[in-house]
Amino acid sequence: MESQEVSTKIKIDFNNLSPNLNSEFKKDISIFTELLHSQFHTILKHPLCQAYLYLKWNQIKYLHFFFVIVSHIVYSSVYTIYALLIYGTICQPNTDNEKYQYDFDQSIPCDIRSHPYETPLAQISWFLLVIFTLLYFINEMIKILTTTKRYFSQWDSYIDIALIISFPLISIHSNPFSNDIAIARWQFHAAAVGCFLTWLQMMFFIGKLPRFGKYVQMFR
Repeated sequence: MESQEVSTKIKIDFNNLSPNLNSEFKKDISIFTELLHSQFHTILKHPLCQAYLYLKWNQIKYLHFFFVIVSHIVYSSVYTIYALLIYGTICQPNTDNEKYQYDFDQSIPCDIRSHPYETPLAQISWFLLVIFTLLYFINEMIKILTTTKRYFSQWDSYIDIALIISFPLISIHSNPFSNDIAIARWQFHAAAVGCFLTWLQMMFFIGKLPRFGKYVQMFR
């Protein structure tokens, strides 16, 4: 018996989930959020739910990739470059200061004149971080005002808050364009923690992507 190709078509009616899902004027997807936090969360594994979520993800995945992943990569890179230049090169403590390594209030002078190429790059990084941190703060405030309960129930939100607070801590507490700059020893520790948190948050953002999420879950 010869095999014959049969043309088939599957029609999926999402109105069985919610009458507003296919509406052009009102789209209510809160049902998925409610199911996720309820005892009936296994319903999300139903093929109809999976098909709808798959289609919605295909519509917004590039926006998510650009506005979340790419923007945080830029922020993390600038943050790390600034920390490495200031705390690893320009203001690196000399051997005479090592005996005071536990004096966290000790002022470490920065050797600006010996780094004519690194200093402008550090100043540009500082200026960009001022802008990025301000935008970061506005974005988090909007989240807090719109989804207060859910925002504080997610522990990665506290990483965002810590990152926003960390930049004023590691920033230059004097004129950043001056030739006489000094930073406190405790700021070195704050910069190390800040760099760790920004890339930790980057990992969690990547973990929300379906393709890479399983690897982040394995790491956790």
